[in-house]
Amino acid sequence: MLVIDPSPHRPISRDNWLEKHGVWLVVVAATIASLSYYWWLRSTPPTLRLQPIANQSVQVGQPLTIQLVLMWSSQDGIPLEYGIISGPAAATIDSGKGTWKWTPDATSAGRTVRVKLAVRGVEKRTPQATCEFSVAIGKVIPQPVTKQSVESDDTLHLSDSESLETPSFVSPAETIPAVSSIKLAPNIKPVVAGSPRAEGGNLELIEGLAKLYRAGMLCDPAQYPNLRRLVAARFEQQHAAELKAAFQGSGGELERWLGQHTALRDELYLAFEPGDDIVAALKIIERLHLRSFQRLTANFELAIATAVTWDREAGVYDYSVHQRRSHATVSREKPCDGVMNFEYYSDPEFAGRARIRKLPWEFLKHVVNHRTPLEERAWVQRTYHDPRRPIGQSYEDVAYDHQMIKSGESTSNLAPRPYTLANLKDRGGICVMQADYATRVAKCLGIPAAYVEGRARTGGNHAWVMWTGLQGATSAGLAFSLESHGRFFLDRYYVGELLEPQTGRMITDRELELRLQGVGLNPLAYRHAELILQAWPALRSHLQLTVEQELDVLEAVIDLSPGNQTVWRAVAQLAKSGRVTVELNPRLDGLRDRCLKTFANCPDFVCQIIDDLLAYEPDLSRRLPTYDKLLQLWASTARPDLTCQLRWQLTDQLTADKQYLAALGGLAQTIKRFPDEGRQIPRLLDKYEQVAQHVEDGQAKTLKLYQELMPLIPRRRQSQTSPFYLEMLARAAQRFRQAGDLKPAAAYAEQLQKLQAK
Repeated sequence: MLVIDPSPHRPISRDNWLEKHGVWLVVVAATIASLSYYWWLRSTPPTLRLQPIANQSVQVGQPLTIQLVLMWSSQDGIPLEYGIISGPAAATIDSGKGTWKWTPDATSAGRTVRVKLAVRGVEKRTPQATCEFSVAIGKVIPQPVTKQSVESDDTLHLSDSESLETPSFVSPAETIPAVSSIKLAPNIKPVVAGSPRAEGGNLELIEGLAKLYRAGMLCDPAQYPNLRRLVAARFEQQHAAELKAAFQGSGGELERWLGQHTALRDELYLAFEPGDDIVAALKIIERLHLRSFQRLTANFELAIATAVTWDREAGVYDYSVHQRRSHATVSREKPCDGVMNFEYYSDPEFAGRARIRKLPWEFLKHVVNHRTPLEERAWVQRTYHDPRRPIGQSYEDVAYDHQMIKSGESTSNLAPRPYTLANLKDRGGICVMQADYATRVAKCLGIPAAYVEGRARTGGNHAWVMWTGLQGATSAGLAFSLESHGRFFLDRYYVGELLEPQTGRMITDRELELRLQGVGLNPLAYRHAELILQAWPALRSHLQLTVEQELDVLEAVIDLSPGNQTVWRAVAQLAKSGRVTVELNPRLDGLRDRCLKTFANCPDFVCQIIDDLLAYEPDLSRRLPTYDKLLQLWASTARPDLTCQLRWQLTDQLTADKQYLAALGGLAQTIKRFPDEGRQIPRLLDKYEQVAQHVEDGQAKTLKLYQELMPLIPRRRQSQTSPFYLEMLARAAQRFRQAGDLKPAAAYAEQLQKLQAK
């Protein structure tokens, strides 16, 4: 064995040193090289290339299938997703396999359609590769279009980062065959004039829908302009007096202009909801028309959002309450009205105009509904000009004013300064000012945002900001995410409330999420589905549809707009109607599973309709697996609020079936799983005590549950005693006292007294 003397007095020769350490040097060098190469592979975005596709020629009704082939990838094995950038609205693509399919209908005859497809890595850093080709459709005599099923769930729409073309959510009507040209089957039954269905334009609407149904074109996207015209015509008849009043005083200019732009006019009419002030809304459109009809035409989705938001102003976000609360003074700058909002966002010099042009009016309502003065908006543009900075971080730009809380809000760092965004950033405020600041900063930049308030699990109130992060847009739909900042995890604000701009009522942020997700997938398809469903009861009655035929229509509407909650409510109503036969149960099973998949990220909606959706199955034991699956899923995905709500609903069904012990067991399991849920546990305990009355030893079971629950409840919230724990001590003491079990009652009461005395 070679021994090296480490003494500094003995020099070590270079040859001996290499002989000793050479092998290790080689190993280290090889390791470094391998790691460097691995790091290079991980840090270098992989490149992709698709095999070119030749131009295609097909006939109407002839299915066309194109398989994308990946020619080159600098990194093998990376997960890929395929998508449609542009092309026919009815085309689909398998996002995992890259199989593109389309069957041209009669409206495409004689046209040449350009198609652009893409592939990208699932990781966001992977650049996308694209390929383009054209499809020429032969000129043939149009035939009625048969029903087709399009699985929109499998379609991925990628944004074209190289194109600045603005998506249009108003399709022209001129290229679509008129409804009157569709030949009817001879067995269509006429509607008698003067009947309830024939009043207010319903006769023409229902007959027109019946024609589309008979021709297999009710859910054909190409027929949306025709359907829109039918519904808009009914609107014109029902609101003739209001339209006449709105058009008076303008010399007929607005009426003539709308008559020349029928697609825009019809979209405007269909955007109105009950409660909207139609005259005031059209007067806003008139003012916009007088200022610049060119700008109005180019930004009509923005104009619709402005009109339906500012007609009554009930849904315009009012931040003056925060100004008064902070003891600040009112800003001297002029607040913006609806017209000023439109001009600000449609200004060609506005930095966020490209984003505004991509958004449908359902999103833009959450942009235009504020009065922030133009001077403050200009300050926002100067201060927040870096698009890479997440907008939610502006919430933290307002330092928290602890002294305001300590003083019971009798003092504020803002007093007596004007309540402006600049002063908020400079002086700070509490959570409501932070949320107000971030919300209006986002809106000033053209980002749909909302001020949201919620109640914590311990009972306290809080405010945060919610906004849409737009990732891409095509003529078909949007890719976006709904984000929140200031929604602190500690207090678990599962659901918040915000002001809905059009109606002026408070809705939950979960409702907003559900609607925007449905609209964003494909705005025109969502509107198309809504128009069908508005007339669905009358149409169903007029056509005397069987249950199986009703399912055919509802499934076609789901194919058209999978995220439309109205159609799923219609399915749920049919499921609980008692008209579903056993033979149709497999179809309802499939719809149930599809609903759970479609709304996996919107469980609040599932919770609302699940009882009705499962009602077609009379045997509770067959429904229980679905309930159990949802209870486990929501409990594991940090939604105990929904878990508790679903447990409540299931308990009602179990008690109706006289399964009292099963109901008590389920309640006890949920209560003990979420002992810190101050908003949910008291009501579940109420339900437990109610059900326990039907069991012989119910009182004993109730007292045992309290004994098991009390040690599980957290005693403190941060540095203070939890108010919920104090509430539960008082409740437990009362229950044991009522049962005559005085020893534990006294122990709980004594503990409560000690904690309250601190």
